Amino acid sequence: MSKEENGSGCCVMLLKLVEAFLNSNNKEEPAQPSVVAVNTEQAPTNQMHTEIPLTQKPPANLPTVQKPHATDSPKPTKPQGHHVDDETIVAKAEELRAKAKTLAAERGELYEKSQRAWNSNEKDKAKEYSDLAKEKGALMEKANREASDLFFKAKNGGRPFTEIDLHGQFVNEAIRITDAKINECKEKGVNELTIIVGKGLHSIDGVAKIKPAIIELLNKHNINAKVGEPNPGCITIQLDKPRSRAVGDQQDIVNQCPIQ
Repeated sequence: MSKEENGSGCCVMLLKLVEAFLNSNNKEEPAQPSVVAVNTEQAPTNQMHTEIPLTQKPPANLPTVQKPHATDSPKPTKPQGHHVDDETIVAKAEELRAKAKTLAAERGELYEKSQRAWNSNEKDKAKEYSDLAKEKGALMEKANREASDLFFKAKNGGRPFTEIDLHGQFVNEAIRITDAKINECKEKGVNELTIIVGKGLHSIDGVAKIKPAIIELLNKHNINAKVGEPNPGCITIQLDKPRSRAVGDQQDIVNQCPIQ
C-alpha cells in the first residue's frame, strides 16, 4: 500500500469516529412520563355547616329533670261514697205508698160508718164496719212495710255498713230502722255510724220530721253524735265515746249546716 492510500484511509476512519461522536450527542433521552399529583384531601371551604344533629347531649351545667317516683305522688283523699238509687225499686215503693194511702182513706171511711152505726144503736152494723176497717188497716200496714223495705233497699244498696239512708221512710219506720242498726253496730263492734236523715225537702210542709225524731232517739240512749256531719242532712254517731252534751243543743245548732 502506498503512503497516499494509507493516509486517506486514516482520514476516513477519523471522520467516521467524529460522526459517531456527534451522532451520540444528538440522541434525545426518552421522555419521562409526567406524574400528576392528586390531592385526595378535600379543600377547606368558607361555608359553615348548618345541619343540626338529631341527638345532642345536654350541657353538663344544665339540671336534668327527674321523673317523679310512684311513692312521691300525693296520696288520694278518701273518696266519698256516691250512691245511685234503683229507680225501678223506687217506683215500686211509691206505688205501695199510694196503695197504702188509698187503704188508709178507706179505713177512715169505715170507721166513720162504724161510729155512726154505733150512735144509731146498730151494734152489729157498727162491729161489721169496724172489722172491715181493721182489715183495711192491716193491708195498709203491709203495703207501707213493703214500701219501707223497698225504699231502704233502693237507697242503701251498695252503701257501706257504717252508713244508712232514711229517705222515703216514715218517722216510725226511721226510728225502728235506726234503733236496729245501732244494736247491730254494737254487736259487731262498730263504733261509728252515719245516719242520713235528709233536709225535709220531701216533707208535706217542708219541715224535717225524721231528724228531730232521730235526735230524740239518740238522746234517749245517751249516744254521742255530731249533727250536720259529714254533710248537711246527716248525723254521725260515736258509740265508743261518752256524750258530753245532749244531741241538738245550742253548740250543735251553731256548728251544723241548716237543714231545709
